[in-house]
Amino acid sequence: MTFDEIQPVEPADDAPLDVRDFGSLEPDPKVREARRVLRELQAALPADQVTARGHVERLARILGASGRTSLSYEPPRGGLAPWQERCLRERIAADLCAPHPLPELAALVRLSTGHFTRAFRQSFGVSPHTFIIDQRVNAAKRLMLESEAPLAEIALSCGMSDQSHLTRHFTRRVGMSPAAWRRQQMAPITAQAA
Repeated sequence: MTFDEIQPVEPADDAPLDVRDFGSLEPDPKVREARRVLRELQAALPADQVTARGHVERLARILGASGRTSLSYEPPRGGLAPWQERCLRERIAADLCAPHPLPELAALVRLSTGHFTRAFRQSFGVSPHTFIIDQRVNAAKRLMLESEAPLAEIALSCGMSDQSHLTRHFTRRVGMSPAAWRRQQMAPITAQAA
């Protein structure tokens, strides 16, 4: 059900909606979030229809409503099987320095290159190349925290071609250079030691 399918309700003389009727101390985070949105909706409804509409749409997203009126569950289609995801993660993590050509990764999980690329993106949310670079940047972060090795050495050990390659990708993902990030991460440790 979408917001446009919901018919407007005229104010009635009935008692106001009591959101406490929707359960108390619910352990499910979706239900807690839905209750919070209902309280905000109740407060905004009389004064601001635009804000109320936004709260209804948020509530629909929390509850998993879609454009269909059917409430039957349909499992997500496409993507990689769990064994394929696990196999790929292990292969990439085992040797970050190695090149991982698409045909090789696709053959590993018994798919054509084109189908593999689409399924990978659906499962991981990014392309295989972006995923591998992300893993290399995360490995560089771990090495920067665990050792005093120079950044050029860390870059090579994580599969980057040189320090500037690491810096470019690191800055794009983290928002600061590796050296600045390392200083920022080490500052609390140095302050505690003093």
